[in-house]
Amino acid sequence: MSFIQNLRIGTKLAVTSALTIGLVALMIYLQMSGGAEVQKLGMSAAGQQAIAQNAAEAKASVRGMQIGIRDILTSSSPAEMQKAVGYFNDRQTAAQKFAGEMAKLSRSPENRQRIERLTVLIGDFGKGAQQIESVRRQELALEGKKDGEAAAQYAKLVAEIDGIRKGTLAPINEEISDLSNKITEFSKQRSVETRAEAEAEAASVARTSLVVGVLVALVLVGACIFSVFSIARPMRALTLAMEKLAAGDFSVVLPGLGRKDEVGEVAGAVEKFKIVSEQKARAEAEAKMRQDQIAAEQRKAEMRRLADNFEGAVGEIVGTVSSASTELEASATTLTSTAERTQRLTTVVAAASEEAPPTCSRWLRPPRSCRPRSRRLAGRCRNPLVSRAKPSARRAPRPNASASCPRRRRGSATSSS
Repeated sequence: MSFIQNLRIGTKLAVTSALTIGLVALMIYLQMSGGAEVQKLGMSAAGQQAIAQNAAEAKASVRGMQIGIRDILTSSSPAEMQKAVGYFNDRQTAAQKFAGEMAKLSRSPENRQRIERLTVLIGDFGKGAQQIESVRRQELALEGKKDGEAAAQYAKLVAEIDGIRKGTLAPINEEISDLSNKITEFSKQRSVETRAEAEAEAASVARTSLVVGVLVALVLVGACIFSVFSIARPMRALTLAMEKLAAGDFSVVLPGLGRKDEVGEVAGAVEKFKIVSEQKARAEAEAKMRQDQIAAEQRKAEMRRLADNFEGAVGEIVGTVSSASTELEASATTLTSTAERTQRLTTVVAAASEEAPPTCSRWLRPPRSCRPRSRRLAGRCRNPLVSRAKPSARRAPRPNASASCPRRRRGSATSSS
């Protein structure tokens, strides 16, 4: 089986094709040879039938020759005799012709000897007829004479004719009739046998052709099955394996490796391609891993750099906020002292305002220049840093305007006094 698998596909196809062509050629040869043999046997049967017919015709011609001899004997004049001799010669020629046809058609040595003997007897019968013709002519010449010598000579001629008829023509006629019957029977029997042989040969050719046709069909079916199992199925399995390989499955085992035919060569080539592709894929995976590692390290370095920058920026912001808080705390302290001083002044002003008359109230309003300042101070006191630093600053009362104008109060008091 492995030897058959290792054969080249072209060799396999050539072997199956040659076997099929050989069987078909054998079937054609058997058909032609059987047909030729049947035709030969048919021709032989027809020849035997023709021999039988020619034998019958030859026998009839011999009877015609006998009739011719009778006409020669019964002729009363030379003209009648001539006519009888012509008829005899025609029958003899026909008998010789039929004998010659039989000799040409005969293939049997035994029958050929009979035909040759028949031909010789026809010739001898003709010679006897010629003797009778000669004697009969002498008889016709003596019929007009009445003397005793002529009568004695006539009687002698009659006896001679009778001797020729009984001694020569009668045995020849009997032998010719016997040979003709034997030739006819042999030819008929041979014709029947030949026709039977022809029919048997035709049946044998038909059987042989049927057997060869069945063998051709079996060879074709076997070639088809052989092609399916040794070519089509391995190619299909190799195709499926190549599809898996194209999908990236490098663990697939390629069928057909180790075979010496085209399937094995294709499998070997695909195996080389698989090895190269696997190495290339492995190299690409390693390169990708290295690139991923490099990218991860770059991202880590970038994150560290961003963290360091953020930490520095936050440190700067914290420092700035810390210095600002320190400044705000100092400002809050200053505002607190200012608020306490202002409260004291407010208390003084309030006490003075209680002592002053109502007409001086308009003089006790804080001047316009002092209002914005008080608002600015109040706004600064709302800063959460200041509120966390000094909570008492939020409870500081607004400065009284009258406290900033003691001189005016005094002036008004002096004028009223």
